[in-house]
Amino acid sequence: VHIGAFLLPTEPSHNTSKQAWEERASQKGSSPEGVLFRGFPPVLNHYIHEWHVWAVVSHLLPRLPSNAKVLDMGCGYGRIHRQIIEARPDLHITGMDFSMQYCALHHQEFPAAQTVCADAGFLPFKDKSFDAIIGVTVLMYLNRHGRAQIIREAILPKLKPSGLGLFIDPGLEFMRLAQLLKPSTKTTPTEGVGFALEEYKGLGDATGTIMLGMGSIPIFTVLLPLLMASSSLPAVSRFLLQRIQKLDFHLQSLHKYALQRWILVKHF
Repeated sequence: VHIGAFLLPTEPSHNTSKQAWEERASQKGSSPEGVLFRGFPPVLNHYIHEWHVWAVVSHLLPRLPSNAKVLDMGCGYGRIHRQIIEARPDLHITGMDFSMQYCALHHQEFPAAQTVCADAGFLPFKDKSFDAIIGVTVLMYLNRHGRAQIIREAILPKLKPSGLGLFIDPGLEFMRLAQLLKPSTKTTPTEGVGFALEEYKGLGDATGTIMLGMGSIPIFTVLLPLLMASSSLPAVSRFLLQRIQKLDFHLQSLHKYALQRWILVKHF
């Protein structure tokens, strides 16, 4: 059903997770905290945001043809969308989220783009519709026991031949380690579950799909306790993060216990 620029979901989504996201959208609006780490100091969420943008702009965009069609899956209010069109204004981006409030915010920010309200597990698009799909912390919310099949059969087929998928999700190994140190971190605030390293690599090992690259933020992850402790001192945090960023970009292949990882896959 189309209402203006919106396509309303025709399949049920995960009710608990959906309600949590609607609450976050209502409380935070177009704020990075609403779509990034709840409880993180703004300076650390800003670092995470910049890393997300760097992964997309550096590893995906240079591979896309002119006027490519891109699905920003889990677009939120459009924080990645905005950075993409600044780097590649020729691209045609469709924003998709299962939060009605975030869809409204996205449409308000990008009225000329198509905004689709739907669940990642039931994408309302024809196969071979996009040159690229971006999913920043989206796959983690799929049903853990069936997500490999959903990705293989419901998400990747929406790519055109030789289309690219750039995904970013938490590392399960880090989440398990965090549970040992702080048992209350058993799940994320919206019940997402990270990927073990080998499971994430498997996204690029499936039939008809190859992995083109993978990376993480290893130094940020290791120094996270120090960064949290120093966040009340903005000058100190900025000093540390400037140096950590250079190391993270050079050492991104050290992703066994990473807070988050990115993976770039090609679907034939």
